[in-house]
Amino acid sequence: MGRFQRICGYLLLTAGAAACSTAPVKVASLTVATNAKKAYALISAQAKQCWQTDASPIRVGILLSGGAVTESQYVIHAYPVHWSGGVEHKAFATVTIDQGAGGSVISVDEGANACSLSGCHTLGLVDDVKHWVVGDMSCKDIKGALTREGIGI
Repeated sequence: MGRFQRICGYLLLTAGAAACSTAPVKVASLTVATNAKKAYALISAQAKQCWQTDASPIRVGILLSGGAVTESQYVIHAYPVHWSGGVEHKAFATVTIDQGAGGSVISVDEGANACSLSGCHTLGLVDDVKHWVVGDMSCKDIKGALTREGIGI
């Protein structure tokens, strides 16, 4: 492969990755009768059990962080973790829980977890949050979606 072909290939790869937006956008806003502190405790515990996972040579991991922002607002951030590069500084999902008059308002912002030439992919974490706030503690299996591009599959 000549130098020109390598440069063109690199430019196409860069343009394909840049065309995808990874910035999180609001995908749901839910109102529940539970107070914000209790809703945060429930969602945080389930997220740690279902979403947080270690990185490996073939899989991107997820690290969760968050807590009380104020007395009436709580937040959970999900960050990608790479085997060789560590934790990214930009969350791809954020759950915000605000105390309202008769309960709490839960907002879920989600962006792409991974972008490649085949497009950008979200993990659909909002589905889990919607289930958890109504008492269904099941988890979507996201581990297969965390496989690094070009590795294994």
